[in-house]
Amino acid sequence: MPKSHPKIIICTVNEKECWLWQGNKTKVGYPKVTVHDPKRHTVLLTRLILSCKLGRLLDRTMQACHTCDNPPCVNPDHLFEGTPLYNTRDKITKGRARYLQGEEQPASKLSKKEVLQIKKLLKQNLPQKQIASMFCISQQHVSDINTNRKWKHLLVEGYTYYGH
Repeated sequence: MPKSHPKIIICTVNEKECWLWQGNKTKVGYPKVTVHDPKRHTVLLTRLILSCKLGRLLDRTMQACHTCDNPPCVNPDHLFEGTPLYNTRDKITKGRARYLQGEEQPASKLSKKEVLQIKKLLKQNLPQKQIASMFCISQQHVSDINTNRKWKHLLVEGYTYYGH
């Protein structure tokens, strides 16, 4: 039988009756804990709490959603089961959707500084293929920057955008 180590759960309560988790959180503010069963791994605390509330494990395809729209909240009364699609639509409907741009995107290949350099080189009429080679990206990627399909939030004064 695995050893059990009791831990003190520390939360603060706000005016909306949210139990605000004060422990470890993900980059976007969701409570996380490390469990040992028998291997050590990190799980979202809200999934654990909702599973206890429902008396069953959440299916991997389901999410623990918040009625309070407050990511650090672990109040079981504020948690319900929902699909990723429902959760995304709910977020958009309530105006909480945040779209990652530029280097905030986990798959971003370039930094803001590099894109500004690329735009300056484009302004100097340097061939896209040459620019691509300098930054270890495809010519299409440079073209997407040039036509404002990528990094459109990053504008350069005096730069003429082509395409969209």
